[in-house]
Amino acid sequence: MEQRKTVLAALLLPVLIICHIPLSAQVPRASVHKENVPVKEILKTIEKATDYVFFWNAADFDASRKVSVNMENTPVTDIISKILPGFECRIDKGKIILVKAAEKDDACQKSSPVRKPVTLKGRILDDKRAPLPGAAVVVRLDGHNYGTTSDVDGNFILDLPAEPETGCPVTASFIGYLDKTASYNGSNTFEFVLRQDEELLSESVVVGYGRQEKINLTGSVAAISSDNLTRRPVMRATASLAGLASGVSVTQTSGQPGSDGATVRIRGIGTLNNSAPLVLIDGISGQLDGINPNDIESISILKDAASSAIYGSRAGNGVILVTTKEGTQDRISVTYNGYAGFQSPTALPDFVSNYEYMENINKAYANEEKPRCILGNILPTG
Repeated sequence: MEQRKTVLAALLLPVLIICHIPLSAQVPRASVHKENVPVKEILKTIEKATDYVFFWNAADFDASRKVSVNMENTPVTDIISKILPGFECRIDKGKIILVKAAEKDDACQKSSPVRKPVTLKGRILDDKRAPLPGAAVVVRLDGHNYGTTSDVDGNFILDLPAEPETGCPVTASFIGYLDKTASYNGSNTFEFVLRQDEELLSESVVVGYGRQEKINLTGSVAAISSDNLTRRPVMRATASLAGLASGVSVTQTSGQPGSDGATVRIRGIGTLNNSAPLVLIDGISGQLDGINPNDIESISILKDAASSAIYGSRAGNGVILVTTKEGTQDRISVTYNGYAGFQSPTALPDFVSNYEYMENINKAYANEEKPRCILGNILPTG
């Protein structure tokens, strides 16, 4: 009986010892076989082998310094001691923080200047307290941007490698809403309430025979302002549309003056024969290249059937609505746009003179034993 108890105790002793080892004390192991490579590459190799992520202060050591390591199934702490003498590892929840040995000793006694990783949590709502899924949260920390997005309930979780300093801005943003910024004051919980951008939503767009605010707009319409057109050094209104609206293809096939207009296609080719969109200038059908780009106030491009149905079959390839500028009362406005440039050929042939040409012809005739030609007269050979 005593012998059985002894065997049972011997079997349970390693289990009890393992159970008393804290989780934070379990040091990961890795195998590294590298010759004359930067320290940063060694750290990346360890990250791939252990699923841990390294954090360090870039000013503490040169990560591009080349070292050689040949270790098999070795604790990470031993590998770090070999490639970075004087540094130790702080292991916590999938992170390995490299600190100087002196700093780590001070951290156990006097609160080291090395900042601990933190996790920011919070929620992003609109002005009606409804969650905003997909909103972005960004923190600028040590010259790097760290960000995340909110889930379907508006909640977000952002893991930072170090605690931000007091007053560090935490910014939340969402499309169609004004950005909101809060300052970090030691609390890891935030709540952002974003307001709609009224100026953006109240912007009017020319649709059909009238105007409509963007907030009430349902069709596929692209609005282009005069600022986007006049800032480009082009002479044709069609060429100025390139790259300003999605689904609009602008192709310029020639650069010849007077024939440098572009072909505009809205969502590809919709009909046979003529595939050009319908162009209306202040409600009158016309040619887009027939108007000066500086005279255009705005351009609305109606791309789908819902927005262009009012024009009937002529709108089968889309509609381009052009609104020209109008004078203002009690105010004089003068605008000048000037462009200067020069053109030069890529290569010019080196022409010979008429005398050199004659000599070369005579040499050719002499080689073929033909009469020579001088100033239009044929002389006998010999």
